[in-house]
Amino acid sequence: MPKRTFPAPAPGALTFALNAEYAQVEVAVNPTAPAAVVILSGPDDVVTGARTDFTAGTWSLRLPTEHASGMPTVMTRGRSTFVTGGTITGNMSVIGGQVFVNGRLVTPGPAAEPITVQVILPQESSLRTDITAGRVETRGRLATVEHSTTSADLTADTVDWLWAESVSGDVTFVRMADAAEVTTVSGDIRANARARANLRTVSGDIRAGVGPDTQVDATSVSGDVTVAGGGPRVRANSVSGRVRTLR
Repeated sequence: MPKRTFPAPAPGALTFALNAEYAQVEVAVNPTAPAAVVILSGPDDVVTGARTDFTAGTWSLRLPTEHASGMPTVMTRGRSTFVTGGTITGNMSVIGGQVFVNGRLVTPGPAAEPITVQVILPQESSLRTDITAGRVETRGRLATVEHSTTSADLTADTVDWLWAESVSGDVTFVRMADAAEVTTVSGDIRANARARANLRTVSGDIRAGVGPDTQVDATSVSGDVTVAGGGPRVRANSVSGRVRTLR
C-alpha cells in the first residue's frame, strides 16, 4: 500500500487540520516530539494527490475527493457502505451492501483500500477534523479538538476544550479539563466531564459521568439520557426517551 510521510514545516505545538471524505485517523501526543509528523497510507491517487498548507500556526492536510464532480461516491469499507457527494435524483436502495439508484447498480467492484492517517503531535497541540466518514481516535492530552462529520466516530482521550458536530457518528471523550460542546442527530454521546459540558442529540443516547461541581446540560428528543454523579448543576432531559440521574 502506498505510503507518504509529511514532516511539519515548523517545530513545536500547532493545530493540525484534516479535510477528507473518508479516513481512519489515529492521533498521538508525544511530549518529547520536537515537531509534528503525519504518515498517510492508502490508494495511490489519494496519497500522491494529498496537499498540505501552513498558515498562522495551522498545518492543514487535504485529501483528494474520490469522485468526479457532480457524481456520487460509493465506498465499501469492511462491512460498511458509504454514499457521499453529488446529487441523487430518484430512488436509492442498499441491498446486501450493494447500492442501486433508480434500479441501476452503482456500487464499485472490490472494496476500496483503507485510507489511514497517523498523526504524531507535540504537547499543547490541537486537532481539527472535517471528514465525511471513518473514525478519529486520539491518545494523550490535546489543547482543543474540533470535529465536524457526517458519520465518522470520534474517541478523544484527554482534551481541554472539545467541539463536535455529527449527524450519525458517535462522540466519546474520556476526560474533560475545561469545556465541551457536542451536537449530534442520531449519534450517541459518551462523556466523562469534570468542568462544563453541553450535550445535545435528536435521537442518540447520552451517557455522562460527571464530578460534583460539573455543570452539565444533557438533552435529547427521543434518545435515553443517563448522568452518573454530579450535583445541583446537572440538567438532564429527553422528550420521549428515558432519563436517569445516578447519584
